[in-house]
Amino acid sequence: MAATIGFDGGSSRWQTISKKGTCFSMTTADRERTAENWASRGFGCDLWIDPPGQRWEDFTHRTDEVVMVIEGTMEFEIEGDVHHPKVGEELLIPASSLHSARNIGNSTARWLYGYRRG
Repeated sequence: MAATIGFDGGSSRWQTISKKGTCFSMTTADRERTAENWASRGFGCDLWIDPPGQRWEDFTHRTDEVVMVIEGTMEFEIEGDVHHPKVGEELLIPASSLHSARNIGNSTARWLYGYRRG
């Protein structure tokens, strides 16, 4: 089950907010800071770029994945639940979850993704 986590930019603490459809909110979508945070939690961090209308349907992975939109408008569907994370929000895709990623905007979307290492 996914858990929603919130980042308090003033105190540099993460706290659990809810257990339904995971979003991790940060004050900025700073890639370097995000990569450091993800590494401390055992995740990689790479950039993916999708043109308008790009769809990646029905994927599963053996490990947890995190994604964060840094530009554009993306839609992620995880086990039938549709999420529209804002720029700077992190979404956790649990291992073995059927998921899709879609650029539903009119411009190029850039998003960070990382798989749990080990």
